Amino acid sequence: MYKENGHIFICEGRYWIKLEIGRQRYHRYLMEEHLDRKLRSKEIVHHIDGNVLNNDMSNLRVMTQSEHARMHMTGKDFSERKSRGPHSKETKERIRQGNLGVKRSTETRLRNSEARKGTTASDETKYKMSVAQKERFVNLSERKKQSDASRKGWILRRERSKSCL
Repeated sequence: MYKENGHIFICEGRYWIKLEIGRQRYHRYLMEEHLDRKLRSKEIVHHIDGNVLNNDMSNLRVMTQSEHARMHMTGKDFSERKSRGPHSKETKERIRQGNLGVKRSTETRLRNSEARKGTTASDETKYKMSVAQKERFVNLSERKKQSDASRKGWILRRERSKSCL
């Protein structure tokens, strides 16, 4: 739905405002005008009554993304995920593939490490970890062998080329 009303219009079920630089959600524009500053990218303008078309200043509140998520999650029943049981092998593999090559910050690695402290891995997990460690070692050994072989090949090729001169 796209109804134009002067500089304010409805698109995707929300009010927007046309500005010289493009368009902006109207509730964010109103809050920036009210605070007399630009909103930070991590700041959310929350509609207190839940009606996204009610942009009255008494219905708008600025909060961080985490505060907003926490507020909307409070009192929700998360037991639904648990009732479906553990992830299937296919889902676990999809998650694992999605995480391959992901670089985690030092802060994230420390936070994850702290969260795991005091917990013990299952025998299955310990086995998988040992297999993965062995694979890494084998791969490293293979790479070294390949590197040595290519170095020897390079030396042989260099000497053959010298003999051609």
